[in-house]
Amino acid sequence: MPAVLAGVGVAVCVWKGALRWLRRHYPQLLFRRGYYPAPVDSLAQHLATVDAVQASVPALSALLDPTPPPPLCAAVTTWVATLRGLRAMLRDLQGCGVVAVDLEAHSVYSYHGITCLVQVARRGRCWVIDAVALHDHMLLLRPLLEDRRVLKLMHSGGNDMQWLLRDWGLRCVTVLDTEQLALVRGGVGGCRDVCEAAQQPD
Repeated sequence: MPAVLAGVGVAVCVWKGALRWLRRHYPQLLFRRGYYPAPVDSLAQHLATVDAVQASVPALSALLDPTPPPPLCAAVTTWVATLRGLRAMLRDLQGCGVVAVDLEAHSVYSYHGITCLVQVARRGRCWVIDAVALHDHMLLLRPLLEDRRVLKLMHSGGNDMQWLLRDWGLRCVTVLDTEQLALVRGGVGGCRDVCEAAQQPD
């Protein structure tokens, strides 16, 4: 019996050591399994650089295009489920100053939940990414999401940014949340309030 207990103790120590090593070198593997939250050191480092990032972000008027967008029915939507399609999308978005981002996740039969779809759009074009099929390649979005020169448009993006950080360790820089914009303008954050806030002068 003592030998069995000693063996169990050794196995537990080895397991904990392996998890510590993975958490240090490959945190994204643990994020998607739900063993650990985001590393405290990287999150603290991110929060410590917020002021410096905000100081270097271009003015909002310099990022937004004043010309009216094309009709919604004219937009082209592309389903992205392959690595080739994901890279083609990123090439198409190069040089784009404003990108809309939205995530869809579910937690059915899952304690932590999982991100299923990532929707990315620009003027006249929209991509729907199968985040389950391309889970191991979603880190390719990092240069786009962390580019402070690209404005990321979201609506009620609090959960979306948490899911990006949880599943892939991705962070969004230079974000305009239209729900928060409507709340600042005195609305309740719904679509009608967003439209009314957009029509009000600064």
